[in-house]
Amino acid sequence: MSIINKYQQIGQRIKKVREDNDLTQSELAERLGFTKATMSLIEQGERKVAVHEIEKIAEILNKNLDYFLGKKMEKPVPDLRFALRADDNLSDKAKDQVLNFVEFIKDQDNSFRQPRIGFARNKARQIIEKMKISKPPIILRQVLNKLNIDLEIFSFDFSDEVSGIQINSEEKTIVAYNKNHPTHRQRFTVAHELGHLLLEHTSKEGAYNLEDKRPSEIEANQFAAELLMPLSFLKLDIKKIKNADDLARRYWVSEEAMWWRLRDLNLIKYL
Repeated sequence: MSIINKYQQIGQRIKKVREDNDLTQSELAERLGFTKATMSLIEQGERKVAVHEIEKIAEILNKNLDYFLGKKMEKPVPDLRFALRADDNLSDKAKDQVLNFVEFIKDQDNSFRQPRIGFARNKARQIIEKMKISKPPIILRQVLNKLNIDLEIFSFDFSDEVSGIQINSEEKTIVAYNKNHPTHRQRFTVAHELGHLLLEHTSKEGAYNLEDKRPSEIEANQFAAELLMPLSFLKLDIKKIKNADDLARRYWVSEEAMWWRLRDLNLIKYL
């Protein structure tokens, strides 16, 4: 590969991940200390970019450095423990079979894939665009009716540790939320479980945790956040509303969720 093609490839990858993270060229350039023009040249492959600059870009975009450099990344090795019931003296063939099965389990383990953040956010944006929603708050019942999903929603007397659960059968999908939680938290729970459904996850009951690191949970959180607090709406509102608590009230979300969203989108600096 020629040097020119190499920088073009790096630039294309930077652009893709930047867009997946909902950052404009200007926003990424500002965080790097570059001008927008410099950032544009980098993405077009017309400016050489040093390794230390790529390291900083990788850190900001939360992506492995090797991805930008085009190196083949090794798959993370899961911390698996297992017990084997077998004869004391295994043949080489039997050992290979056992090891092959372990590798198969590693490949099937969903917890080691990268979360599809851009995909999850775009799924929520498609709903907002389809419904022609132009301002907050997002009314979830209207969204569910418009999507025409065979979905039943219940409130249930869960313990505080459980926010919600989704149960799927061949006939229908059921979502239950904790009747004891505040309304804003219930809204995020329903949006989160809707994300699991539309993103085709297998959902399990669990605690409301915006910091959960499992890919499917990250995706459902990003879907819910984009649906209830759309980036395009926030960028307009934050110019007029300089208080996160007031923004939370406008969007019918908790203060915690709004602070998390503003931090995730790097919008706190505009308050």
